Amino acid sequence: MPIETFNYLNSLVPDNPVISDGVNAGATHIRGIKLALKNTFPNITGAITATQGDLNAVAGGASVLADAGAMFKTNTTDGFKSPLAGDIDVILQGTVAATFQRTGGANFFKVNGGIQATGTISGPGVTPIGAAVMWFEDTLPGDGLWCWANGGIINNANTWAPVLLARWGNRYGGNGVTTMGVPDLRETVPVGKSTMGGTVARGLLWPIASALLNTLGSVFGTAGYALLRSDLPNVAPTFSGATTPVSVSGTVNGFLASNTFNTGTAPNPCNYGTNTTLTISASGSCVPQGNVGSINGGVGQTAFSLVQPSTTVNWIIRLG
Repeated sequence: MPIETFNYLNSLVPDNPVISDGVNAGATHIRGIKLALKNTFPNITGAITATQGDLNAVAGGASVLADAGAMFKTNTTDGFKSPLAGDIDVILQGTVAATFQRTGGANFFKVNGGIQATGTISGPGVTPIGAAVMWFEDTLPGDGLWCWANGGIINNANTWAPVLLARWGNRYGGNGVTTMGVPDLRETVPVGKSTMGGTVARGLLWPIASALLNTLGSVFGTAGYALLRSDLPNVAPTFSGATTPVSVSGTVNGFLASNTFNTGTAPNPCNYGTNTTLTISASGSCVPQGNVGSINGGVGQTAFSLVQPSTTVNWIIRLG
């Protein structure tokens, strides 16, 4: 019969060669079988020790390993193990480096050691780019990309912090193209923006101009203050119905205005003192009449502290 066409194993005809074929035809069939084998397994260069069960498992999908895990052929200390259901350990140099775990319907990824990334890490629980964090060290963290919140300029921000540069531009300084400024939190306490998130201002800081309270990065307030005369209320003592001699004296911060005091009733006027010392006296038939007028407050010469109890910290900003 004619010689069949030899391509791959599936092209071989089990009934060939027939008994009536000559020797030459049989030899041709043998060569054809060898060619079909080579075409079907072109990359097999050694012995295959896998059983039909192993091959069938590979063809059918994932297989259950006989032991708790598998190591890589090139390194017997690296691989994966599953000590229990819902738990897969990543083994590096014989030590569990990380664990993928599912507990209570939630997935967890645990790392035994620090995480270093060449790209952006995002997601719930991760400090977002541009966030400020209190830091109790005088050196920046070694993990990730951080800077001090000290009003400095980040050079080559288009390379080091392209995401934050796109958000902030030149809001805090820099040219907004290749350089970028950062907020300055030195010696200040952060205060929430009055119209945060587009809400109506609460008005708790009414002495401060709204333009400052509504602008990110504004600085306001003072560490101390010296009182002005206008800061103090007026004092208006009252005398009436006195029939016996009265003497009242006193000084308010060294400042009194003599023209604010009423005079006694003639013909016996009362002496009300000078503009620095209040002295109201009545003798004989001299009796203070009505109000003694108003006493304006004085002016303090030294500022007093307005600083609340505080703790010194560092602030750092995540750049990437």
